Amino acid sequence: MKNKFSRYTFTFLESVNPSVLAKLMAISDKVFIFLPHNAQSVPVQLVSIAQKKGKDLKWVASAGENTLQSTLSFSLGVWHERSPLEIEFIVASNEELLDPFINFINAVGRKCTRVNVDEATEIKVAVHQKLENKNGFQLQNSENTSGLSSSIDESKHISIEK
Repeated sequence: MKNKFSRYTFTFLESVNPSVLAKLMAISDKVFIFLPHNAQSVPVQLVSIAQKKGKDLKWVASAGENTLQSTLSFSLGVWHERSPLEIEFIVASNEELLDPFINFINAVGRKCTRVNVDEATEIKVAVHQKLENKNGFQLQNSENTSGLSSSIDESKHISIEK
């Protein structure tokens, strides 16, 4: 029986712009965006794009000051325990501090890859190449999302209520 989901992506709010988010959504079945504990707003453009993913996009607040990476690492562990091993994990982040957690998840049998998000326009290619080279992965969704603007009007944010 084929699972409904085959790829989960974990990333930080500060790592995504509208273009990156659209690309992550195109290659992922679930997307988790981690918010700093003091986040007061989310750009309207991100929320608008995120709504297309519906319940398969989760906003996750960090537990406190300086705990963003720990919250993501803990969530990786929780989802690793809850999910069949066939589901691949992608961590879209430039944070090399996450590599030990990613290596551990790989060591226990799950495909997990960290992809730098510096090159937002190349994220699909980077994910495809890393997973293909490492795991024999074939990219299934090649939806073109490169036409989206990556600029953010800082005056257009949605407040976060805690």
